[in-house]
Amino acid sequence: MGLEGTIAPHLGNLSFLVSLNLSGNNFHGYLPKELAKLRRLKLLDLSYNAFDGDIPLWFGALHKIKYLILSNNNFTGKLPCMNLDSNLEMLYLEGNYLSGNISDCISNASKLKILRLNQNLFSGLIPNTLGNLSFLKENYHASLQEFRAMVCKIKGTIPTEIGSLSNIRILQLAQNELRGSIPRSIGNLTTLKELCLEENSLEGKILHLIFKLIFWLTEVLDAIDYLQAIPNLKCGELRIGNLITLEEFYAWDMHLSGQIPPSFFNISSLKEIYLTNNSLSDSNRNSLSGFIPNTLGSLSFLDKLHLWSNHLTTKLPNHEWSFLSSLANCKNLRYLLLSSNPLNGILPTSISNLSISLQHFYANGCKIKGAIPMEISSLSNIISLNLGQNELSGSIPETIGRLQNVQGLYLGDNKLQGSIPYNVCRLEKLSELSMSGNMLQGLIPSCLEPKIYVGSRLVLNYLNGSLPLDIGNLKVVTYLNLSRNLLSSDIPITIGGLNGLQILSLSSNKLQGSIPQSLSDMISLETLDLSDNNLSGIIPKSLERLFISNTLMWLSIDWKEKSPPKDAFGTSQLNHS
Repeated sequence: MGLEGTIAPHLGNLSFLVSLNLSGNNFHGYLPKELAKLRRLKLLDLSYNAFDGDIPLWFGALHKIKYLILSNNNFTGKLPCMNLDSNLEMLYLEGNYLSGNISDCISNASKLKILRLNQNLFSGLIPNTLGNLSFLKENYHASLQEFRAMVCKIKGTIPTEIGSLSNIRILQLAQNELRGSIPRSIGNLTTLKELCLEENSLEGKILHLIFKLIFWLTEVLDAIDYLQAIPNLKCGELRIGNLITLEEFYAWDMHLSGQIPPSFFNISSLKEIYLTNNSLSDSNRNSLSGFIPNTLGSLSFLDKLHLWSNHLTTKLPNHEWSFLSSLANCKNLRYLLLSSNPLNGILPTSISNLSISLQHFYANGCKIKGAIPMEISSLSNIISLNLGQNELSGSIPETIGRLQNVQGLYLGDNKLQGSIPYNVCRLEKLSELSMSGNMLQGLIPSCLEPKIYVGSRLVLNYLNGSLPLDIGNLKVVTYLNLSRNLLSSDIPITIGGLNGLQILSLSSNKLQGSIPQSLSDMISLETLDLSDNNLSGIIPKSLERLFISNTLMWLSIDWKEKSPPKDAFGTSQLNHS
């Protein structure tokens, strides 16, 4: 609303007021004690203002209050032990500067359903009495259903009593300073939908009772820093394949090892899988190992599959990836991230059977061999395609020009040969193009004009000929690297039209002639590398103004220093061998 100032004390005279919402303004200062006279108040929302000071004790006088929302202010001090034995159902205190312990008195709010404390400066422990908010003794209706205390600097261990919160749906304790093991009692929380424990110092094995709760999860199982699992990811007699209602499985940076059990892919309800950064042989930077099974196709609702940075392989290193064929049944698949796994093998022509919904396909650093199949053009909705850092050979297929929605195309650091296909000019939405580190030859396609290509990053190599005169039309390019090519002739004057360019590298070519004065028109230029060419003449005096304006920070022409010699502009002759 844009209101500002302090709250007038006479607001407390509105004794029949039932609801007061002042959220999203610029009010500041202390809350006047006269507000304690609003005895009929059921909702008080003061969120997203700049109120400061302690949370007043007089809130305890508002016996009919159900919803107390004080989020995102500047309240300080401790959470007061105000009289909360009332009708309070929702208490929002996140985004303040509250410190000290979480008060034991919170357990007196017997009707409390939602408690949000995220992003405060609490330094104490989670009170054992929190478990008292399990149900209403008089009618056994559900009590605490949501407890959020992320980024609160909470210390100590997770109390065993937390397992008494039999109606809890959301439990967020991530990004604190918790230590020790996860209490077995958490396995009793059969209503739990979201569990966030990541970025603490928790440790220990996956216990049978903890796995019992996973059966009921339908939204998120979040990561624990040092979670150990026996190799087949089962505990006791309970296999992960029994989690028949699981929709999202998050397990990154958990130091998991071993293989993904085949039963995991029997969970047909799965929509998102994150197994990155482990030690699994079948998943991502966890050191998961083994093979990616062909049973992936049974996950018909799968939307995101993240398996990057593990030790996953294929059964036949020099043959096609058979598991891709099984993914044809995953009609909703949008994210397929396989990067940094030693998968080896060859991209199959069956890649054309992947869902037309696929938008992001990352298989960089997977030791892929062979050619890029022409059928890759069937990925009509692909936005990001990364096949870099592999051993791909042959030419870039002309059909690449059919990827009309692609914005990022990364084919660098392979063994690709031939020329850049002219059809790349048809990629009207392309914003990042990398083909460096290959053995491409030929000319830069002259069609790279803003109406066709408005890339922000352009990295090419092994090109010959001259820079096209219309290079200045790449108005949106911010990074242009044409180093280590065989480009010859002069640098065209039109290059000065790249006024959005920040980094330009034309080093290690055979460019001749003088440095054009128009380079000084590139007002955004931060790095300029023209070294190792056959340029002659003097360094243009006009370039000096880019240094004076602190825009150009790094210049390399025929010396190795990060800046030119004193009085170089307009006087120093270029020397080349």
